[in-house]
Amino acid sequence: MTQLIETLEMRTLLSANPANVPTDIANLKAAAHTTLTDLKAAQTTFKNDLAPIVADLKRLNGNSANAGLLTKLKKDGLGSLSRLTTDVKNLVNTANHDLNRILADQRALLRRPTSTVFLGRLVSDLAVLRQYSSTLQIKVVADATTADDLEETDLTAISTANSGDAQTQTDVTKAKTDSAKVITIATNDLGAVGNAASSLAFDLGG
Repeated sequence: MTQLIETLEMRTLLSANPANVPTDIANLKAAAHTTLTDLKAAQTTFKNDLAPIVADLKRLNGNSANAGLLTKLKKDGLGSLSRLTTDVKNLVNTANHDLNRILADQRALLRRPTSTVFLGRLVSDLAVLRQYSSTLQIKVVADATTADDLEETDLTAISTANSGDAQTQTDVTKAKTDSAKVITIATNDLGAVGNAASSLAFDLGG
């Protein structure tokens, strides 16, 4: 056991890049900020795409199915974007909480570099940061995919129910295109968050 701890200690101290930590933290915060900003923009895009569809279905008031289809689209679209925003905020809050613990561990280990207790805490808290970040990122990506699928299904239902109206088809197609773009942007943003979190974990010790 002593040999294992000594090996972990050497690995932790030799692999850490404390000089990079401030940049890593700044990159993580910037990536998270970009993600939240893009999700806010996505809500605006959804509302902008929704407005002409609402006008289309109001004009086509003879179709009794439209009211229910529109209600479902609003609920799914805005609800999904709201969940994504909450997911990302949870990811950031968890990362901040874990980061504070890790920095405290690191300061304690610098004061007592031979302490197996402080080393154990650092190794454990780094593992928690990686695991929680990974789990939350998976959830966010899954929710993003679900959001796109729900909106695609709802828009297709509206298109099918009003297949004879050219303007509705045009507006639905635009909404679908914008939805796909939003998911691509969100996925790229989350990739940047993941990369920043990974770099931070490595530079802190591992």
